[in-house]
Amino acid sequence: RPALFTALRTGFAEGLLRRAFEATRKLRAERRLALGAAPGETPRGLGKLLVVAPDQIQARRYLEILRGWVPPAQAMSMALAVSDERGAQETLAAYRLTPEPSVLVTVAMAYEGLDAPEVAVVAALTHVRSRPWLEQMVARATRVDPQAGPYTAQRALVFHPDDPLFARFRWRMEREQGSQLRKDPRPPRQPGLDLPDWLEDEIAETRQRHAIVPLESNALTLRLSTLRPGPDLAAGLAAAREPEPQGDFLTPSGAERQLRHRLSEQVAAQAVEDAAEGVSGAVAPPRGAGLYHAYNAALKRVLGDKARNEMSLAELEAAVEWLGRNRLREHLHLLEGDHRFGWATRNRQGWTPPVGRAAKPRAGTNAKSP
Repeated sequence: RPALFTALRTGFAEGLLRRAFEATRKLRAERRLALGAAPGETPRGLGKLLVVAPDQIQARRYLEILRGWVPPAQAMSMALAVSDERGAQETLAAYRLTPEPSVLVTVAMAYEGLDAPEVAVVAALTHVRSRPWLEQMVARATRVDPQAGPYTAQRALVFHPDDPLFARFRWRMEREQGSQLRKDPRPPRQPGLDLPDWLEDEIAETRQRHAIVPLESNALTLRLSTLRPGPDLAAGLAAAREPEPQGDFLTPSGAERQLRHRLSEQVAAQAVEDAAEGVSGAVAPPRGAGLYHAYNAALKRVLGDKARNEMSLAELEAAVEWLGRNRLREHLHLLEGDHRFGWATRNRQGWTPPVGRAAKPRAGTNAKSP
């Protein structure tokens, strides 16, 4: 574990990330050709990349690295969704429901029920080796995408450090689920990545002290594992996308937390869908916020100006049910009079010169008469 934890913060992680990025780019090019997409067109079903980082600092670093590999015009096709980032729920909804962003970097939000069938490549740059957590992560890529062509032609690529703990998880999944998991028969085309001097010294010191080299070769050599989501595997991992069977035994606070998270997901989904239809022109959210902020404010008005953290379990359940039957865009009128929101009553155009009055000279200049 110490070597793995360290490697994810060195050039090793960048090397693995590069392989995942190139695999995603190749897959999208192949599917674009098969779908006959025109240049500049971004149809659904091209496949997406999910990067799972060990922490938020590394997640931001990975995003910066990824954006450095594409032209500036394509940088916004890559997004970050972490709990400390404003608009994370809206970003997740856009990743699930729209063609872009095509690359998402996250930490734990991939574990919280991310349902995105277009995910085809996963870069597992996380040090977590809990079996339920890994099953949830792998399940993000084993969904069948109805817009990506025949089922038999779809596959999920999972790039991960080949450490003993992950290998054990893979072996158990293969044995218990009866999947068509197989290793690439071709030998690795790239050597192991170079380690920084200080990490090599630490490994050497560990060898002398314990006569054990933790994860020395396996964790630091890149290999490709190809996952074909066979029927048994799909059925076995379906539980990773379903509510826990012991949901009835949740504490009230745990159930309330799940309902609040579900409300956030529903609001974000409506905001992304309506923004694509141009509804966002009806209301001007506060500076730095999106339609998601306005919809949250409208929902609060509908619920009697009561914050979600003040609601009881029954009130949260009623809110989820109401939101499933109604569209928040039909309730934006509840924001009238709120000084934080400005209503668009005219077309927003570029600046035009003043009409009917002479232009005033700038300060510090002398106006000359003709």
